[in-house]
Order: sequence, then structure tokens, then C-alpha cells
Amino acid sequence: MKRDEISGPDGNGGMMVKDYVCLLEKMLFIMEACEIFDEISAKAAIIGLRQKTWQYPIGELLYTMDLYLRNGDFEKASRVAERIIETTADYACRLNEMIMGNEVP
Repeated sequence: MKRDEISGPDGNGGMMVKDYVCLLEKMLFIMEACEIFDEISAKAAIIGLRQKTWQYPIGELLYTMDLYLRNGDFEKASRVAERIIETTADYACRLNEMIMGNEVP
């Protein structure tokens, strides 16, 4: 495994660390857009992210967030963004453990 890749739990390829950094930045942007009820900006960010194939459960969470925005539920969409951030942090911790040679089974 390359240092800048993260392997998903299903073993299908690797995600680049920069992809997850971009994902985190977009989640923060979406949360800010939800705070001011800016549906257009939030949806545009989600559409951009959905152009990429994400590991489970990120892709499904992006879809769920989009559904909440379609229904005008900004609070729930923001909570999903928080969950994506937490999930991404888990991936980052696993990557760090693999790089440091402390891979967990």
C-alpha cells in the first residue's frame, strides 16, 4: 500500500489521502451552507463529491445528505456531514497506524 492511499474495509482499491482532505473541507463548507440555509451551495458541493466513487459508507451518506437537502432539512443534512467527518477521521487513524507499522487486524 502506498503511503498516500487508504484501503477501504472491502479491500477495493485505495483512496488518496488528498481525496479525504477534500472531503473534509467540503463537509465543513456544507455545514456552513446549512447554517445559513444555502441549499444551492450545499447541493453543488455534494454533486461535486458524488462524481467520485467513495468507500462505504461515505457514498451512501452523501446520497442521504442530498435527500435531506431536497426536503429542506438542513439540520439533518448537517448532522450527516458531521458523521462523514467522524468516519473520515476513522480512516485517517487507520492509515496512520498502517504507516507506523501498527496495523490493526
